[in-house]
Amino acid sequence: ETSYGANTGRYRVLDALYTLAFNYPRSGDPAKAERELRRERFFRDELAQLFALCQEEGLDITGLTGSYAGAMGLGQFMPSSYRQYAVDGDGDGHRNLFDDYDDAFASIANYFVAKGGWVRGGQIAVPA
Repeated sequence: ETSYGANTGRYRVLDALYTLAFNYPRSGDPAKAERELRRERFFRDELAQLFALCQEEGLDITGLTGSYAGAMGLGQFMPSSYRQYAVDGDGDGHRNLFDDYDDAFASIANYFVAKGGWVRGGQIAVPA
């Protein structure tokens, strides 16, 4: 998704989340109305998580860039996932998923383990 970290997004995360939280696109299709409301609530929660994350980590909320949906950093973490799964992979006392590969890879691995998508010592590739 990021071309190995080369493209982590160009949208201000604050703007992206605010827009989707309070101005989520409506299709006008009654069959999609409930899903659209759920998505709007999801982005409102993520916006609140962004404020908490920036306060906890000392990040400049106005300077963060990411995807059009608010995913950020090398692993494209949403703010709630950043807060829950990010780890300090290099032991410097900070969780930096934007340009610290040790932190990013450790955090991605932590996410996979927590979500049940990674088995330590498991087969990595399936033989042809």
